[in-house]
Amino acid sequence: ADLANDPSSAAKRALVQHAGRQVTARFGSIDSRIEAISVNATERLRGRVEEANAYAAQIAELNTQILVAGGPNQRAPDLEDQRDILIDKLSSLMAVRVLHRDNGTVGVVAGDTLLVDGGVSQRLEVQGLPAGGYGVALAGSPIAIAPGSGELKALSDLTARSLPAVRAQLDALAAGFVTEVNAVHRTGFTASGATGVDFFNPAGLTARTMALSAAVDGSPTEIAAGATAAAGDGAIALQLARFRTTGLASLGGISAGEYYTRLVGMVGGEARNADQSATVAEALVGGFEAQRQAVGGVSVDEEMVNLISQQQAFSAAARLVRVADEMLQDVLRMV
Repeated sequence: ADLANDPSSAAKRALVQHAGRQVTARFGSIDSRIEAISVNATERLRGRVEEANAYAAQIAELNTQILVAGGPNQRAPDLEDQRDILIDKLSSLMAVRVLHRDNGTVGVVAGDTLLVDGGVSQRLEVQGLPAGGYGVALAGSPIAIAPGSGELKALSDLTARSLPAVRAQLDALAAGFVTEVNAVHRTGFTASGATGVDFFNPAGLTARTMALSAAVDGSPTEIAAGATAAAGDGAIALQLARFRTTGLASLGGISAGEYYTRLVGMVGGEARNADQSATVAEALVGGFEAQRQAVGGVSVDEEMVNLISQQQAFSAAARLVRVADEMLQDVLRMV
């Protein structure tokens, strides 16, 4: 807009060149941040998979110990408690189903895969998905399993769905912006009277590859400001300045600014939905945990009440025995 007001200013052309570099750098920076988040999520996914493998191996080992130590009753309460704790930890990583065996051991099913069966466990590994991103599969198997829920599903979805969707829209914005700006810029005249010059590199149609054209990057005099070679013509610069609010056909008729605002809103909505889902999940887990403790846990208050009741019953029985003894002693003295 400033260049349109003063098309012959070399300083204004230099500022436009600098602004163009800033735009490409900003697109590249956002793309790099998305890539860094993706790499971090993938590394966290690998770490959580190793945790799941460790839990599965320990559950299988405890199955073996329970089978040996269970005896005729096929019960080993202490070992079973340890196993239950490990199953709880595994269930925070992925959805699991527990199959109780008659011999006291359990099977653990993840997705449609028997992850633990008696004393045997299978290993999981992180694998690339055909459509992009990463998933979880049995080691050596090309078929991914469905974690169902938990951290493994969340991290897999982040790498395979959420981040690629954001990157795709960012790339669409970059491609549309480059294409539309170049289409207008090529119709204009540079300070030397040349025409047909691209402002951006036409091959850089993604956020990562977006860059100024070699001509504009090399000299600000290659920026086209006017629709004619006239010294005071700033029509092209003015038309480009309107792209902030003018709808672009390559972006579905909305402006670049509005498209970016929608993209930011989509990311914010995803984050808000994730926070809300986490809050709901925590509340549900807390409720289920309370119900489980009510059924299988030990209530100190209830045990204390039972203990007091037993103590009082014992005291009453003791008094009854004492009274009976006194009566017997009276009878013997009478004889």
